[in-house]
Amino acid sequence: MFCLLPRSKGKPVPDKPDAAKHKRQSKDKPGVVVWYERMGQQDSAAIYAERFPSERPDADVRNTGLYRFLVRGVEKVNALALRHAIAYKLLQIPRLMLQVA
Repeated sequence: MFCLLPRSKGKPVPDKPDAAKHKRQSKDKPGVVVWYERMGQQDSAAIYAERFPSERPDADVRNTGLYRFLVRGVEKVNALALRHAIAYKLLQIPRLMLQVA
């Protein structure tokens, strides 16, 4: 399965093999090690799969530069948030078209 990442410049990026997904690295902090152990369990992976649809858009929008609002007023903040939401939806079109094909 392939997925387009925001920084992949339109090129498909293959999934990592299962062995590389949970491989511990020497620079990992204790919290990261505990998280990897927890995510190795089936019930934790199911919970994360439920959270993924809401976590991914948030991460993608933050990667496009929406960390804080530099405008004042509710109308301007709403306009800026909607602009980022529309841009996110438009960037998902190539990924969704690959899934259909």
